[in-house]
Amino acid sequence: MRVNKFDIMISNYIETLKKIDHEIIRNLNEIEIKDLLESFIRLDKEKFILKLKVKNKQDILLNEEYVNLVLKNILDNLIILDFCDQDVLELLLFSIEFAFSMLEGKTKATKTQKAFRERERELETIIVNTFIGLLGEVALKKFIESRFGIAIKLDRSISDDISRYKTDILNANSPISIKTTPNLKAIWAECPKEYHVGVFVKTSVPKGIFISAMAHVCGFKKLIDFTKNKLSNNELITNLENRIYFRQCGVLNEKLKCIICGYFETFDVKLTTKGTKLPFLGEVREERYLVKISELRSSYDDWNEFIEKYIII
Repeated sequence: MRVNKFDIMISNYIETLKKIDHEIIRNLNEIEIKDLLESFIRLDKEKFILKLKVKNKQDILLNEEYVNLVLKNILDNLIILDFCDQDVLELLLFSIEFAFSMLEGKTKATKTQKAFRERERELETIIVNTFIGLLGEVALKKFIESRFGIAIKLDRSISDDISRYKTDILNANSPISIKTTPNLKAIWAECPKEYHVGVFVKTSVPKGIFISAMAHVCGFKKLIDFTKNKLSNNELITNLENRIYFRQCGVLNEKLKCIICGYFETFDVKLTTKGTKLPFLGEVREERYLVKISELRSSYDDWNEFIEKYIII
């Protein structure tokens, strides 16, 4: 695959950040940084470029000043969650219960969820997708509570009555939607048409997080002990004891990284109709509000206004 000069400049700049032990390097890995920068590049690549003439030939340099502003924006809105955090563990339990309820047809049924159910996905896939899809709610809760000292109450009820689901924040006076994506390159924030405010969060979750969680709480110990009674002198048991039980039981150092991209109010945004094609997104499958992440409100004053207008204290 051909690598252009611009990509090389980004890679070289990240290497420079490593050498000076930049704060972004201590919190995000190289792939995460590149993917997040890519989203800003997709929005306006020209801002990343300085053009100059050398011997009557035009050349380009990386606009490091602008890149630093982007990195500061990412760090200002970065929330790193510990898997053992109370709200994260509650979300994991909710995701497991929700997965069983979905397979039993006991959850609300939007068009998207009906299609999800009909694909007959495995239980673990549903659990992980639910966990990631709602992780942004926990991140926003931590963001507002830690930086503004305001309590946020999240909805963890499960019902087949879709009319009950009016807001993702229980102590809000208007319907608020919190959408989470694992796609760090995404440039479109979305909000269902029934909501007044849309919050958009990007997240990076380690692969195999559910299996890691089960190992952490020693969930495989009984399975291994049970098989010992059935299979004697089995190398697989020895390997699994070493890999999962002895090395990981009671130890889970995984971090969940979330970037609070911002929010938008839907009253001044036109609905994007089904079938519309958007760059870096493709065809819109369901009518909803869509805005570019560069148009989101995300400053300290913006969040103060969000709290004053929408959160019941």
